[in-house]
Amino acid sequence: GGLVVQLLGEIVIALAGVGLLVRRDWRQTLERLGMTAMKPAHWLVAALGLGAIIALNSGMEWMQQRWFHDLWLQDTEVTKLIAADLPVATTLLLGLSAGLGEEISLRGALQPRLGIVLTAIVFACLHVQYSWIGMLTIALLGALLGLVRSRTNTTTAIVIHALYDVFAVLSSH
Repeated sequence: GGLVVQLLGEIVIALAGVGLLVRRDWRQTLERLGMTAMKPAHWLVAALGLGAIIALNSGMEWMQQRWFHDLWLQDTEVTKLIAADLPVATTLLLGLSAGLGEEISLRGALQPRLGIVLTAIVFACLHVQYSWIGMLTIALLGALLGLVRSRTNTTTAIVIHALYDVFAVLSSH
């Protein structure tokens, strides 16, 4: 229930933030948010983006485990607390809610105003449960999602983010 409420809150804030029914109608609002249909090339970008995000996260985790082992243990424990023993349906809902809500509000609503770097920093600041290196990793992941959004649309970033979150939770078991 909490995931659904959080998702709805993020969507409402994003819609209001870009002026739904005040400055823009529904079509203009969705266009402003980058919520447009994915073209065939966007599916290739989504596949490559998912691979890039998994590779980036794996590399950062490897580095953290070797050079900042105590922080790696701490971040691993936080991830277990969040994702441990989640049923598959909840895992899918978690991935969808984070992917959809965070991408609409951050990459859709904020990034056109703040740019990729500042939006990635805001994204990392929403994950303060992790160590500084965990947050740095999240900022880098956010920058990659921001690059995807700038080259395609928010819809493609949502697909990548949601699939990555599902993959991350399932692989943490």
